[in-house]
Amino acid sequence: MSRLARKKEQSKKQILEAAKKLFGQQGFKATTTRQIAEAADVGDGTIYNYFKNKADIYVQLLMTSLADEHVRWRSSDVDFTSMSLVDCLDDVLQTFVSQMTLLDKETMKEFFSVFLQSALSKDNVMSKFLQADVNYLQELEQILCLYKDHNRLDDDFDVANGAELAYSVLVFEIVKYIGLDTYAIETLRSNMTLKLHMIFDHFPHTDQ
Repeated sequence: MSRLARKKEQSKKQILEAAKKLFGQQGFKATTTRQIAEAADVGDGTIYNYFKNKADIYVQLLMTSLADEHVRWRSSDVDFTSMSLVDCLDDVLQTFVSQMTLLDKETMKEFFSVFLQSALSKDNVMSKFLQADVNYLQELEQILCLYKDHNRLDDDFDVANGAELAYSVLVFEIVKYIGLDTYAIETLRSNMTLKLHMIFDHFPHTDQ
């Protein structure tokens, strides 16, 4: 990698780290790209060399978080012979919820409207978000494969459909959370866990 390429990569990393910190401290809506640039120690216009807008930065953070989660599960000391599949899936989905809820509910509504609008434009934010969906499904599939490898699921268990079922629980709960003013994040979390038990406790598995 050339010196210029390394410098660009470092600038992008600084922007993402600054944005993650600011989103966590003051929320997505209250954070401006100027504040992110200042915290990252780059020029205001530099951000637009790497990202279309603030929403694009947030999508990249989600994708980075997913990649980190993949490394965590691949390199962890999780005992797949004793940890239940539901507990494992719940841990992964709860981590995703934690990332999503860096935004307050009203801002999430605004944020997702940006995605819908981007579908009608040349903006690549929507395509990145959809790619994040694909990556997340692949991550769930790999976790299910690990359970098959450890003989915790039958050989004929369909990991692709299993991953889609788990992800559908997450999406359904997030849509309810965004759409219903009285639906609290604690309720989202508990209902997600309940639904995972209702689905996966009944899947064929190999007794240990």
